[in-house]
Amino acid sequence: MNLKNLVLVFSVGGPLLMQTLRADASVDPRFGAMTHFAQGWNHDWAWIASMRNIGTVRDELYWNQVETQPGVYTFPAYFDDYMDTLRVAGITPLIVLDFENPNYDGGMTPYTAQGMAAYAQYGVQVLKHYGSEIKAVEIWNEYNGTWCTGPATLDRSGTYAKMLQQAYTQIKAVRPDVTVLGGSTINVPLPYWEKLMQDGALSSMDALSIHPYRYNSPPEGIENDVIALQNLTKKYNNGQTKPIWVTEIGWAIQDGSLPGTIAIDEPTQAKFLVRAYALLLSVNVQRIYWYLLHDDQDIMGLTTPDATPRQSAYAMQIINTELAGTTFATRESTLPGLYSMLFTRLNGTQVRVIWSLQPTTVTVSGQTRVTDMVGNDVGVSSQLNLSDAPVYVEGPMQGLPPSPPAETLLTDSTRDFSGTQGQNGWWYGAFVGSSTALQLMTNYAVTDWTQVWGNGYPYNDVTPGDQHPSSTGSQPVSAVRRWVSTTEGTIHVVGQFQWSGGGGDGVGASILINGQPLFRKLLGNGNVISYPFDFLQPVHVGTTIDFTVDPGPGTDLSFDATSTSATITLALTAAAQQNLSSTAWVFDGTPPVTTPPSGTLLADSVAGFSGTQGLNGWSYGDFVGGTTTWNPMPSFAGSVWGSAYPYNSVSAGDQHPSVSNNQQVAVVRRWTSTYAGTVHVIGQFQCGTQGDGVGVSIYVNGQRLFRQLIGGGAATQYNFDLTPVIQVGSTIDFAVDPGPALDLNFDATALNATISTN
Repeated sequence: MNLKNLVLVFSVGGPLLMQTLRADASVDPRFGAMTHFAQGWNHDWAWIASMRNIGTVRDELYWNQVETQPGVYTFPAYFDDYMDTLRVAGITPLIVLDFENPNYDGGMTPYTAQGMAAYAQYGVQVLKHYGSEIKAVEIWNEYNGTWCTGPATLDRSGTYAKMLQQAYTQIKAVRPDVTVLGGSTINVPLPYWEKLMQDGALSSMDALSIHPYRYNSPPEGIENDVIALQNLTKKYNNGQTKPIWVTEIGWAIQDGSLPGTIAIDEPTQAKFLVRAYALLLSVNVQRIYWYLLHDDQDIMGLTTPDATPRQSAYAMQIINTELAGTTFATRESTLPGLYSMLFTRLNGTQVRVIWSLQPTTVTVSGQTRVTDMVGNDVGVSSQLNLSDAPVYVEGPMQGLPPSPPAETLLTDSTRDFSGTQGQNGWWYGAFVGSSTALQLMTNYAVTDWTQVWGNGYPYNDVTPGDQHPSSTGSQPVSAVRRWVSTTEGTIHVVGQFQWSGGGGDGVGASILINGQPLFRKLLGNGNVISYPFDFLQPVHVGTTIDFTVDPGPGTDLSFDATSTSATITLALTAAAQQNLSSTAWVFDGTPPVTTPPSGTLLADSVAGFSGTQGLNGWSYGDFVGGTTTWNPMPSFAGSVWGSAYPYNSVSAGDQHPSVSNNQQVAVVRRWTSTYAGTVHVIGQFQCGTQGDGVGVSIYVNGQRLFRQLIGGGAATQYNFDLTPVIQVGSTIDFAVDPGPALDLNFDATALNATISTN
């Protein structure tokens, strides 16, 4: 049948529709949609897909309907009918091979060799029956989610890898040209993917399939999920990645009235579609399937059930038209929040997809055509008005504002999450009640979904992206993600808390610097569900920044999971603490009591010693040549901190000074305060009886309180009992220098010191 200029008249759900296919429509195989023809959709929806320039759809041919008796394969007429319609409409199907069959393994997901072999043979029979019409198949759907049942759930990755290997081998034996997709995961759970790769799954798939839904978040960042999966693939594939197909992605239209949801209207859904597709193409995703072509159980369709197109339908059609046959060239460097994705057509013409998360106007030149996301001609002007609604700009455009000088990235809370406390500067723990003393979490596990730190408090955990608070008795228990600075200067902290709940009474989200809160914001339960932050903060080695989530106004723990993301960069210039966000710092609720009672132990030099600079408030370094310039020690071996200076070291109980070019090198144990007020500093220095002795000193904020010579014929012990007044961030230095001369023999000096509230 010749479809050129064909006029179709058909019925969908009752109303008659008349449409004319565009004879010059370009169909790009990268842009598809999910359909449910196997569930009984009217086959005429294939024509509607075609009219929206959709050249591929994802659907199913259910195993239990193809093989109703063991070894007997009969294809229902409605399967053949919808496949015929797709063929005539010029649409290529991606077929998901699923689900259970009651003839095998008790009607549960295949877990025995017999069940897996039968599943593989079902795939072979599907390909034999439909021949070259099927060019790609997907092995199961969301195996890591609810579509896996029975004993297979006890080892999802291992069982899936075996089933995948069986299916891949048999399918390739009869159709080596077919692309076999593996994984088909809901979201992008890296721990699950790593288990699959460890089980050898990569050798049994031609491409990886994922469903990177973001539900109540905009698309920006979705590209990082793909990059993380690509990097993981390289780890298990000799440094090479594999193609990635996004076989489901979409956003439901919703009013945002339900707890934990954001408002997404028709224009927003269309914006998210274009932005997501552009971002995914920018990281070399080869196919993208929107879920769904029309509304089914959720309002996620490109059209309503009566075929009324939404803005997203036009957006799908236009992105296919504008980017058909293009190759992604580069993501152009420009202002933060402004995205310019450059594509090149086969004839060399440049086309950009451009949007800005904040409205802005830029002065540009060279563009020959500007089109909005639904196909309207915007007109060419030197002033390009940008918003969160993407536009297509054709031609060699110039003039985008350059990106500001890049700040040095120190850490990313998600990327640098670890199963080792203190790695990359991050610690995971809890605050109990009003205390800001961090109780480190001791239980670490890797699930199919994530990595997680936890403790004995119910639900209290921290993952790469989430934190969940708890309670004990009537006291709140905050989930805490702490970063300890290893640098001096001003840092730039940017990120967001977002409550993920669907009920409950909400949570409180806070950031504390050295134990003192910058803000506390209530999220959920009628309040906003997200709170961004963007601030400058002066830091020293050992400064602590705590990202905390508490149970909120009460101790209801229902739906309290809260996503936390933060990047910390070294600011380009020194600055005082400054809020750069348009959101003012607030303190919702009653401020916690952060002043502990008199006599509360704040620090112990021996018990608090560790192999991590800044942990428990303690850092280890030296002063050279009589100065008080702090030089942190770079190396920790066994149980001793050291530097390049001879004998210069700090252990749990001792300190040994050094010399350099006839200058004294004082060895220093520094405590950085998270408390403001008068403290009680008590303890003693003690050296040996041999050698010429040492000098011992205590400094507060670089000001020496005393220096005492001990040993070398004088008393070998010096007791101290001090009550200085300090602030949050104040430093107390316990220093040992070589003494009256530069003789280093027998200069090891014991120190024990406790610091308590007065």
